[in-house]
Amino acid sequence: MHTELPLSMPQIATYAIAACRRGNTWFISLHGSFLRLATVLLFGIIFSCPPALSIHPEQSPSAATLESADSLLRLGKSNEAITALNAIALSDPSRPSVELRLGKAYYNLKDYPQAATHLKRAIAALPQDWEANQLLALTSYAMGDCAQAVPLMIAVLPHLPEGQADADYMLGICYLRLNDRANARKAIAAIFGVAPDAPMAYLMLAKMMVRQQQESDSVGEIDKALQLDPRLPMAHFLLGEVDLSKSDPAQALVEFQKEIDVNPSVWLVYWRLGDTYLRLQKFDEAEKALKKALWLNDSFTGSYLMLGEVELQRNEPQLARQFLEHAVKLDPQNYYGHYFLGRAYQKLGLKDEAEHQFELQRTLRQDSRTGETQRLGQPPP
Repeated sequence: MHTELPLSMPQIATYAIAACRRGNTWFISLHGSFLRLATVLLFGIIFSCPPALSIHPEQSPSAATLESADSLLRLGKSNEAITALNAIALSDPSRPSVELRLGKAYYNLKDYPQAATHLKRAIAALPQDWEANQLLALTSYAMGDCAQAVPLMIAVLPHLPEGQADADYMLGICYLRLNDRANARKAIAAIFGVAPDAPMAYLMLAKMMVRQQQESDSVGEIDKALQLDPRLPMAHFLLGEVDLSKSDPAQALVEFQKEIDVNPSVWLVYWRLGDTYLRLQKFDEAEKALKKALWLNDSFTGSYLMLGEVELQRNEPQLARQFLEHAVKLDPQNYYGHYFLGRAYQKLGLKDEAEHQFELQRTLRQDSRTGETQRLGQPPP
């Protein structure tokens, strides 16, 4: 009877291979029967391994193409990505991952109807694909279809990273466009961290309404804010802004003066007050207000521009030159500054310098990308 060997089959196979390499045939003859059995088992293990365990697995062609499309999208090559994705769609038209990527590509190209078509297909296949839902909400917002965008945004909001305010902003704007002011106020209040029934919530709503060119309707919201807090900062200022948009500088003057009574330390109020006096051709009062704006904020171009215009109106071209040279130094791309500086040089008899400024003004105005009428040094809304 043979004594049982204290070796496992893999160990026997390993020792046998090493022995053969060293020429130790005694091991093979001693354990011949076990060796034959171990060899059979070892080769069985090797050849029974499934392909998925291969060290270098091969990708399917569609997976490789999806990765290629993702790379193209990241590089902003949306047309090339669409070509690659359409190739996959021909062989597998029902894949939601392909539809999502096609939606992204068309969204990047601002082809919103096509983007919406593919994103709806992706959502039909996977209703809880929140990325597709979010992108369809953005697409609907871009197309002005707020009725479709609102329910999508509401569904997506709980799944967005905390602190992301863009969705709340778009939701608030959509509610405004749908004339749902109560929900608009709640969404906007959430952005700025104020209670939805607080005076500031009404004022922030009014500010957004002004930006949406709903100036007349915004007055009612400002009045509600002032009813809740008669000394609410910037409420009278916003009423003055609305009055200026209606070309009513006399009433704007009343509101700006009320704002200064409540809130005398904000440079922006003095700048608008100076602007209003300039429109009313009250140049001495305009100069005083604009200098106060400068003393509170000496880095804002608009105050220097308006002071330059005031001095030109008062026939003080040398003073105007000083203010306007500083203005174009602060903001070399502001074509109003170059225009008024050219006028100052004209009054001083500096024809070549004046023509140079006028040429700069024409070039900058032609190159202006917005094409919209600019207000003198107006800060971003």
